[in-house]
Amino acid sequence: MVAVFIKIILYRVISPACLIFAALIRPSLLSLLYALLALLNPLFPRIRASYPLSTPTKVYLTLIVLATLCTSICQLVYQIAEHVITPEDSTYIEECKAGTDGWRYWLRQFGFTRVPSHEPLGFRFMLPEIVALISSLATLVICLTKHESTDLNETVQTSQSHNSGSHRFTRSRSHPGGFSTITALKPSFQRLSDILLTFYTLFMGIIQPSILNSFYFFMFLFLLTWYALYTPITRRMFNNVKFILIFYSGLHLLLIYTYQIQVSKDFLQPDHLVARLLGFTDLARSEACETWWQFKFNSYWTSYVNYIALWIYFFCAVAQFNWTRTGIRNFGDRDGDGASSDHEELLASVPDIEVQGPNSFPLQRITSQLLDRQKISVIFRRPGEKETTTTEGLTAITFFFLHHSYVFQLIAMMTWALLYHSVFGLIFLFLACILWALRDSRKWCFRISPIMLAYVEILLIFQYIYSLDLIAGKELPVYSGLEIIGFQQAGSRSAAFLTLGVKSILSLPFFVILRLFLRERFYDSLSEHDRRKRLNYGTFGTPPVNREPALHVQDVHTGTEGTSPFFKSVTKFLTKFWLFLVAFVLLVNALSSPPVDYTAGYLVLFCVLIILLHISFRFFRNVVFIFWTLLIIYSSIILLAVYTYQFPSIPKLWQDKTNLTSDDFAKIGLVDYQDEHSSSLLFVRLLLPILLVLVTMLQLKFFHDPWTKLVQTPSQSRATSAAETESEESKLFFHPVLIPRNG
Repeated sequence: MVAVFIKIILYRVISPACLIFAALIRPSLLSLLYALLALLNPLFPRIRASYPLSTPTKVYLTLIVLATLCTSICQLVYQIAEHVITPEDSTYIEECKAGTDGWRYWLRQFGFTRVPSHEPLGFRFMLPEIVALISSLATLVICLTKHESTDLNETVQTSQSHNSGSHRFTRSRSHPGGFSTITALKPSFQRLSDILLTFYTLFMGIIQPSILNSFYFFMFLFLLTWYALYTPITRRMFNNVKFILIFYSGLHLLLIYTYQIQVSKDFLQPDHLVARLLGFTDLARSEACETWWQFKFNSYWTSYVNYIALWIYFFCAVAQFNWTRTGIRNFGDRDGDGASSDHEELLASVPDIEVQGPNSFPLQRITSQLLDRQKISVIFRRPGEKETTTTEGLTAITFFFLHHSYVFQLIAMMTWALLYHSVFGLIFLFLACILWALRDSRKWCFRISPIMLAYVEILLIFQYIYSLDLIAGKELPVYSGLEIIGFQQAGSRSAAFLTLGVKSILSLPFFVILRLFLRERFYDSLSEHDRRKRLNYGTFGTPPVNREPALHVQDVHTGTEGTSPFFKSVTKFLTKFWLFLVAFVLLVNALSSPPVDYTAGYLVLFCVLIILLHISFRFFRNVVFIFWTLLIIYSSIILLAVYTYQFPSIPKLWQDKTNLTSDDFAKIGLVDYQDEHSSSLLFVRLLLPILLVLVTMLQLKFFHDPWTKLVQTPSQSRATSAAETESEESKLFFHPVLIPRNG
């Protein structure tokens, strides 16, 4: 008797690994059979400890043994006949050079290649049959043996007791204490595997841009666009997408493998336009006739990574599909919900609760932010448990970043413009400066998110086209005007991969912002009944007695009040010292080398800041907001001017319009760094103003108001508190409809 896990390792790991190894070391039609058998392995039933080996699995393992046995016999017969007909290797080499071995050419395509007499490396021509036969035979023999301590009668009794006890198990599931840590974390790991598979799909799409790989890239855009549109992705739909990806990756893998056979390369040369468009690369070929047993690797590294990653992708996709195909169910989910969705799939099962009491707040004040924070709080605690200091802090931090996620979009826009100088980047930079300067940046980022996402997806698609393996000027239009706009071909396969990867990562905040915008609009359109229902969704139980309110409505917009002491301490620390960080970055811009007119302007602004601070602290506190605003406007103008001056014909146009020479513009700080071949200096000239705009905006958006309250005098603090209390009481007076704070 053999342990079940040993059978599983042989069946699922060793056997397919040996078949893949046999296929890789000798590309041929016989090895293509090994590759096909390896790809079929995940499609057959798994081995279970409580059941004997299934019939389909027996047939599959037997088929592998018969196939490898037949190929081994044929290989042995050929080698004997080859060495009998042509005893000397020199005769074989001469016929190969003369081209009179046409029959040997076709035998080589099937995998029958002569093993050299005095070269150990040539043994690889017979190694595939040996490895495949031994591994398949060992797997079949061991898997056909009885399981260790297997008793079918005991199995039946176990199944019956399991069925009879299913009701008791179902009842125990509703109790929070009846779950292990693994059970509680399993849904999170399953969702994480969905995310990782999605990004693995992106990797497969950009590692070697081609028509065949573009399917993965567009499938990634499809999934993220569907996610951004705030449309539920049902488990059935996601399973269909995974099934399509699995089928396509298997077919893609077989096509690439088939192209490695010499007859395929002779029919379609690797440097042909069709081969380069499809992504067919010559990974390895045999050397000259004198050394036919040696391999020559003659392709770029992305081709090999693409080939290896494709094998891994297929098996990972199948394993992930089998793990999540029945749905992702939380430990608090109710039975009977077979079709899982990525969000709000259990909302219909939430009971209606209408309670009024001391921990209630006005229904009209239930906003989308409040609902978001309520859902986030459920992530870090079990149903019915009281929130701790740690969970409150994690909830506040997560909500803070979620609520202010538009900041990441603006940073991504400025980073895109900094890394890729073009008209497209100028549009990003201009919009980022405008959106930063608006009073309610979040609202406007959300409103224009559909247009921005469409713009980003168009840029990604055009970038993918210009990353294909095409000859510039001949097969791909390349003009100076197109390069200025942003249609620039990648200089190499590595550059194509890195450019697509960076731009794809920078595009992620745009998908998130559109989803948040549509979700907030959906939440705000809900009726009173649906708002109450969604507020209580996720609690799945009666709150404990004397439970403190975990969520305060007045804290929704900041996410800092009423949270853990650690989060309060961090917020207070940043509020105190962020102003000094802004002053430090301003000083760095002022002292940057070489000194020019606009850096002198930064020095003047820094001196003004010090003078304002010395005049009167109260006066400084009243005018510092205006100072930060002027600093942002000045930095934005400098940033746009330096960025625009790098475009061809712009320097000459400005010189003609202003009657200034290039030296005059250089004194101002406007230099055409591309003509001087100093892209690193351009990066610094753009990076420093961008950092200044960023830290100053963070000061205005997040730390200015808390800093103003922090430096208030005691009399002003009491007046502010009284005004806030009066405003809060007036709101409660005019909103008598109450619902429970904790559900």
